[in-house]
Amino acid sequence: EHSAHSWQNIPEIKALAEEGRRLLVAVAGGIRTDTEGEALAAGADILVVGRAITRSGDIRDMAEQFLTGLKQTEIDQYRIMTDF
Repeated sequence: EHSAHSWQNIPEIKALAEEGRRLLVAVAGGIRTDTEGEALAAGADILVVGRAITRSGDIRDMAEQFLTGLKQTEIDQYRIMTDF
């Protein structure tokens, strides 16, 4: 079971952008493979994933699961930051 997130506020946050400009919204905390789709559906542009990957028994596999969930084919589209 996971706790509720405030992702429903993303459209309101994006509405604060200056006219003609796009505001990207990043979400962090509780991003797992089972919540990734919810965050994206709510309008998140950037997912900050931490412990779901770093505490995984197979880091590469977990990262690949997240990338699969993003449904993107080009890894070049992603900036991946690791801070151990």
